[in-house]
Amino acid sequence: MSAVPPRLPDARAAASLPGVSVEVIELMRSIGAAEATAAEISAALSRDLTLTARVLKVVNSAYYGQSRTIASVERAVVVLGFPAVRSIAMAAGCFRLRRMGSGVAGITPESLLSHGLAVALASRQLARGRSGLCREEAFMAGLLHDFGLLLEMHGAPAEFADLTARIPNEEAPGPSAWLDLETELFGGSHGHSAAAVFAEWQLPERIVGAVAAHHAPLAAAESLRELAAVVALADSLAADAGLGFAGVSEPRRADEDVLEYLGFDWSERAGLQDSIREEFSGLQGILGDDS
Repeated sequence: MSAVPPRLPDARAAASLPGVSVEVIELMRSIGAAEATAAEISAALSRDLTLTARVLKVVNSAYYGQSRTIASVERAVVVLGFPAVRSIAMAAGCFRLRRMGSGVAGITPESLLSHGLAVALASRQLARGRSGLCREEAFMAGLLHDFGLLLEMHGAPAEFADLTARIPNEEAPGPSAWLDLETELFGGSHGHSAAAVFAEWQLPERIVGAVAAHHAPLAAAESLRELAAVVALADSLAADAGLGFAGVSEPRRADEDVLEYLGFDWSERAGLQDSIREEFSGLQGILGDDS
């Protein structure tokens, strides 16, 4: 009889991540809620002074080039706009997880979070001009797309180490091999485990769906397909550019059907990647700086 794979890491595993607390989960729920208002996000941030300070540090950095110091979240919303502040708050909250440990099998939380940030920035740029997409929604879906890998690393480190050890022995290593082994070891993919957690945290359905489908975007429901495809392409652009974690779970080149669906010419990616690198270097240092 074959062994039964462990259950996918769930909301209980997520709640046990170092840096995650009931307050942090509530904050992510408040920030991510589709109907969230600027006042509600300001109120949620006000209950976490450390996170508020980090958001204001980002807002006042050279990255945003403000001529006057912005001293409150409310003022930041007025100057930068609600969507931008919402994305900054979500990114700052996620980067707390870099403290969860040294990592497993050479893969660190910080490298995963850095990759998430790069994918978020690429997703936001790819969403520009697409009438069916909100740029900040794309940012959040990209930021959170690999949260399931953090869950696996923390909740089942032995299985995660086994996964990374077995991949190099596969005849055709890559996302397909990684996803197949995830299903064998965990009973499902990192996208599905993250989506289950985000659904319990009551994040917007479109973000939950895009995270679940980012390795098979064109199989997603029509209402989710474009957002999931943008995250999938952003994932490849960031991995190809070497931004953050780029293990074999990350596609180094987008599938041709995704490129065709989005009308993107892979040979012309260099300019977009340069733009992403510039944004990435500006934000990563601030979000990862504990001073």
